[in-house]
Amino acid sequence: MSRRFTILRFGFSLSLLVDILSSYSGTAFFGLPSFAAAADTLYLLLNMSARIVVFLIVAFVTGRTAHTLNTTPFRRGCTVIVCTLLSLAGIALIAISSATQAIALLVCGTLVFGAAQGLLGILWLLTLVSFDYRGSYLFIFLNHAVATVLGAVLLLAPLIWLLPAATVCLIVSSVGLFFAPRMDTVEQSIRSQLGFLAPRLGGWILMVGLFALASGFMLSVSDTLAADVDPATFLYASLGNSGFILIIMLLPAVVFKRPLQIETSYRIALPLAALGFLVLPGLTDLIPPYFAGTLTMSGYMVTGIIIYCSIAEIVRITKVPPLPLFALAEALTLIPHLAGKVIGLLYVPNMQTFNLEPALLGIGGLYLITLGVSWLFTHDWGRISLASLLRRNPAVRAEAGQAHGSVDTERLGEEGGPRGAEGRPAQHAQPGQLPARPLLSLDEVADRLDLRDQGRTIFMQLMEGRTLPRIADDLFLSTSSIKYHTQKMYRALNVHSRGELFDAVERIRRGEG
Repeated sequence: MSRRFTILRFGFSLSLLVDILSSYSGTAFFGLPSFAAAADTLYLLLNMSARIVVFLIVAFVTGRTAHTLNTTPFRRGCTVIVCTLLSLAGIALIAISSATQAIALLVCGTLVFGAAQGLLGILWLLTLVSFDYRGSYLFIFLNHAVATVLGAVLLLAPLIWLLPAATVCLIVSSVGLFFAPRMDTVEQSIRSQLGFLAPRLGGWILMVGLFALASGFMLSVSDTLAADVDPATFLYASLGNSGFILIIMLLPAVVFKRPLQIETSYRIALPLAALGFLVLPGLTDLIPPYFAGTLTMSGYMVTGIIIYCSIAEIVRITKVPPLPLFALAEALTLIPHLAGKVIGLLYVPNMQTFNLEPALLGIGGLYLITLGVSWLFTHDWGRISLASLLRRNPAVRAEAGQAHGSVDTERLGEEGGPRGAEGRPAQHAQPGQLPARPLLSLDEVADRLDLRDQGRTIFMQLMEGRTLPRIADDLFLSTSSIKYHTQKMYRALNVHSRGELFDAVERIRRGEG
């Protein structure tokens, strides 16, 4: 494992730790004098509002151009330095407001801190484009697990140490961004791919948004129920739940080499949300009611992380600008989370006057809507592969054809053409001929070649037309390692060049090899 990847991974873990302590809770500031529950609520609402505004601005500005903050080391470095300095300034203003009881300073500090942290978070998401789907999946979940462990260890210290520790983590994590890989040159505009991207991303974001709405509402109510619970104890319980969920999510990717896709993630997220819906009204005594928000937040976390991996995969293949997609997804999922928190805050003062039956009907209805939308917008849309994108997207198909030099658009199928099983183009036989055999997918070719792990990933990237140095940079491996795997494929297929490799793969796909 290269030193650069180690620094990048550690920096991302610390960035997630800062988010755990300061984005979805104000735990990092609990050691400050006079930082009461009212200040924590105001802090959370302002923090989320600042992030939403910044995400929308970034999505609007960068969606009209082909630029990205991560294109050059100089531009990325300047952005990181400015955002880090603004984050530190925001922390200082919040600390001063706590000592002087100045609400205006708390508001300004929170807005500045939230906006700067939002931009840093987007820069970290851009690094996912450098991995394949499984790589980005493992990168997020493994680093989230590390951040969870670090958070549990940090909570052993007195609360007054949390803010200095979070500040140090913020600075060190920002250093990690200087080791992020350079982004590819953008080749397609968002506008040119809008018809292809909108229905897929729109459905996924709607699904995550419903989980976000439910989690925001549940968190507001459960925070009220946990008013007498020690903040460290409450966060410990939340971290324990997150750790359990992370183990469940990592198992299929580590053990079976098959990470969950967007169409299967809701099958884990929905039971978590359902358990929160049962815990909040007290229908089960096994779990304290104040734990309901943590459970529903887990469903939001699971679907949110997987949609980031899915967006990174789409960007990697279609070559559209990643920044506006990530920023828009963040904004459109954070808005319902904020709305849920506001609805919960309005509901809490009247909680005693409401009957249980209407509350249960409302919560149950929200759950059923989430269930239906999750199935509707993920059914048959979750699995993203190069072949499916080539078949459905003419612009990407043309680009891939130039890169491969051997992609037959007729065999792949024109947009809207007849298709056979598994979305493959239908093969029409001539009179007196047997029906043509359907093409094998690249995954099936890799299985025939018995490619596993790194070899399989390198094979897929070779088929996309990437150069050996670029693959080495993406996978944080040496060029000699990539050459070794490539020569192994050449020997297995008895070929001597990239062009011959493409031809051999095409023959295997047609059943001729």
